[in-house]
Amino acid sequence: MAIQNETFLLRPWEKGDAASLTGHANNFKVWQNVRDCFPHPYTVTDGRDFIELALSKPATQDFAIVIDGNAVGGIGIVPLSDVERFSAEIGYWIGEPFWNKGIVTQAVQTMTTYIFDHTNINRLFAPVFAHNAASARVLEKSGFRQVGILTKAAFKNNHFVDMILYELVK
Repeated sequence: MAIQNETFLLRPWEKGDAASLTGHANNFKVWQNVRDCFPHPYTVTDGRDFIELALSKPATQDFAIVIDGNAVGGIGIVPLSDVERFSAEIGYWIGEPFWNKGIVTQAVQTMTTYIFDHTNINRLFAPVFAHNAASARVLEKSGFRQVGILTKAAFKNNHFVDMILYELVK
């Protein structure tokens, strides 16, 4: 699966993306807004390991955001199981040079349409660190609604932080 628009391409990760991935992911400002499984510093080995993991999944769930042939960010889902098997968490990030350009909003909208049209997922959700107003705006512009505040729900950079929970139902 690959989706091209005028600004970017969403496609599965490729082994050759490791250097570009590392160049954009190895940024403290990016790390502050993502889960700790996204390491800092972010090395080429981390990039290769992530790409191998993404490629090992039975269905493509993790996509590169590609601009001018370079992987500059990522977007993906984590499907839940058991009674929550029709729900998935959506996550995304993009390299700092591409912030505030509307690219991630378009990527979230594109990914949401793809997921709802091509999978049995009927609910997407995203917990966002309360300090990450830009990510909250991305979700709101993409039709997600705030459903709650999770008080001190995360521990990031040696501090407890609140998370804002967003969801979009098909």
